[in-house]
Amino acid sequence: GQHAINGTYRSNGSHDGAPVYVHASGAFRILRYRFAQAGNAYWFITRWDLKGPTHSKDDFYRTGRSEDAQPPASWYDSVTTGGSKPLVFGKIAPTVRLCQAPGESLGHASSSVSVDQFKRWSCVVTGAGESKANGLYLQSGLYDGVPQYMNEHGVTLLRFRFKNTANAYWFFSERDKNGNDGKDRDLYRTLERSESDRPPVDSWIAAPAPKQPRVLGGAPPPTISWQAATGEEEEQDKLIENDAVDMSCPSYWTSIQSLGPGS
Repeated sequence: GQHAINGTYRSNGSHDGAPVYVHASGAFRILRYRFAQAGNAYWFITRWDLKGPTHSKDDFYRTGRSEDAQPPASWYDSVTTGGSKPLVFGKIAPTVRLCQAPGESLGHASSSVSVDQFKRWSCVVTGAGESKANGLYLQSGLYDGVPQYMNEHGVTLLRFRFKNTANAYWFFSERDKNGNDGKDRDLYRTLERSESDRPPVDSWIAAPAPKQPRVLGGAPPPTISWQAATGEEEEQDKLIENDAVDMSCPSYWTSIQSLGPGS
């Protein structure tokens, strides 16, 4: 499992113009790495020690393409990347929270947020015409500042905010593995805009949507039933060799020097 990745990461330099964060053990790092040939950058959680060549076997988790100056809450694992490069081998993507250091103001480079400010929930989705949207959803990191959820088919249940209008809706979506929002396949969405921390039980719409944003999932729309995550579910994760990783809040965020993870 990847439980050793849990814990405090502290700033220790920079790479690719962004902070790099080092685990208290010194064995793991969170850093942004840019591939020289393509010019694309990703955040990685890696055991690469910044010495010598890089290898994908060192990389546990990654994000989609990112120019963000801080590591995001939403990550991909070996399942949710769908085998697309850069490859990673970690099970069940972690939650990374940015924490405010003593004496720092919010918005400072080392500030952080975390999913464990929310109670951990799971939900069961039934009745959707698009069968892959049905099933058990487990909490998997944050998106738009609130928990997002994922099922065994790789469908993500998340609140998405449009940059141009700042309007947010909850979606069931098959997300693009490279982080290109425009290539997401959105199956269902809430009828109205939403600022709720959790998606509604009902009031979902299927295709054809009466107005934008459009969705592609066939009728009928889904229904959600909620439950607090239990120890039994955590044990079930272990049985299928999916070790959920919950990144603890650093006392303050971390950074490092040049080099990068493998692809």
